[in-house]
Amino acid sequence: MTNAAKLTVIAALGLAALVLSAQAAQRSAHATKAKTPSFRISGGLRLPMRPGLSQPLNLELRNPHRVAISITRLRATVVVDAAHRRAGCTPKRDFVVRQLPARAYPLRLEARRAARLSALGRRSQLRVGMRDLPTVDQKACKGARLTLRYSGRAFPRRLARRRAAPATGRGR
Repeated sequence: MTNAAKLTVIAALGLAALVLSAQAAQRSAHATKAKTPSFRISGGLRLPMRPGLSQPLNLELRNPHRVAISITRLRATVVVDAAHRRAGCTPKRDFVVRQLPARAYPLRLEARRAARLSALGRRSQLRVGMRDLPTVDQKACKGARLTLRYSGRAFPRRLARRRAAPATGRGR
C-alpha cells in the first residue's frame, strides 16, 4: 500500500470517528433533555402600555411533574408586532423589562402544582414598562400589539445542583 493510500484510509477513518462521536453526543444531549423536568410560564400585562407606565408581571408557573423543582432563572422579553416595528416602535428603545434579581432565586415549585409569583413572594420584582422618551417620537408604538415571551431554567429538587431544564412560554 502506498503512502497516499494509507493517508486516505487514515483520513476516512478519522472522518468516520468524528461523525460517530457527533451522533453519540447528539443522542446524549437528547437523553439528558428528556430526563430533566420543564415547567410552564404564563401571564401577561393587565393594562395597555403608555410612556412612563410600568407594571408588574404576576406570572403563573406550572410544574406538571411528580417531583418538586427549583427554578433558577426566569426571563421575560417584549416583542412588538411587525406593523408597529416597521413604523419605528422597537422593544429595545421603547420598552424595558426589569428581571427578577439574582437574590430572588431559587423559586421552589412543588410537584404537580401551579403558583403565581405573588404567592412565591416575588410579585413586584418582575416588571415591564414603556420608557418615556421626551426627545423621541413614540407615536409609532400607539396601538402596538405586544407579545411577552418567557424563558426559564429549573432543576429537579433532588438534583438541584446538577442539571437545568429550559422552559418557554408566551403571554399577551
